[in-house]
Amino acid sequence: MDTPPDPFEQGKQAATDGIPAEANPYPAGTGDFALWNDGHELVAGEIEAGEREG
Repeated sequence: MDTPPDPFEQGKQAATDGIPAEANPYPAGTGDFALWNDGHELVAGEIEAGEREG
């Protein structure tokens, strides 16, 4: 039995892979869109903070 993908984890992975937030695959206004965006912002913010410190 396959587990559906977790939008939050997908967003985190997308940010790690350098995929822009505009590439969110979920329809705007949905819960999955928000979860994907939150995951992306979490990682993108960490990456950006690391670049500033380095």
